[in-house]
Amino acid sequence: MASRGLRTAVTVWCSDADIPFEVTSAATHIASIFTAVFWLLATEFANMGAALPAVLALSTIAVWCAVVDQATMRIPTSAAYTAATLTLLLIVVAGLFDSDASAILRAVAGGFATALMYLLVAWATRGGVGLGDVRLSLSLGFVLGYQGWPSVVAGLIWPVIVLFPVVIGTIIHRRITRSTETAREIAAGPGLVAGCALALALNG
Repeated sequence: MASRGLRTAVTVWCSDADIPFEVTSAATHIASIFTAVFWLLATEFANMGAALPAVLALSTIAVWCAVVDQATMRIPTSAAYTAATLTLLLIVVAGLFDSDASAILRAVAGGFATALMYLLVAWATRGGVGLGDVRLSLSLGFVLGYQGWPSVVAGLIWPVIVLFPVVIGTIIHRRITRSTETAREIAAGPGLVAGCALALALNG
């Protein structure tokens, strides 16, 4: 229901960014399924305490970003910024509730460190990772940082592991079909979100 509730917002976000994405029933079902998986991992294994609402809110938006990215190779800027703002607000509330100012600072540092790392990757790969991925990684880094620095590191490693077979498969497909297409065919967003979920669950 959380994913369905964002249908209108996703339409607005994509329209504002001139992203040709239609929020169909199939897309909604996909977003709902993967949001449910993220929520299951977070509630059962992540051990986020008072920061759990931040993870659940973020994952709902982040999964939609991943769905849009997979379909269009773009992530709506307003969606990424909404995720970052909402996540940071809920992280601050969690830190105050837990009387743990260091966790808030660590979350902020983790978010910006993650975004900086992906910004460097975007610069180095010349398009392999887009600025939309960088913006989305900021909010993912917030929740990973709140959990701890090992989670931040794991959140950088797991997307590579998740996307590696996809990259290899794409390369093999190009060689077999002798494709000369130069456009980026692999969306990094789904890998970022999946990597964050795995990092939270395995480091909880």
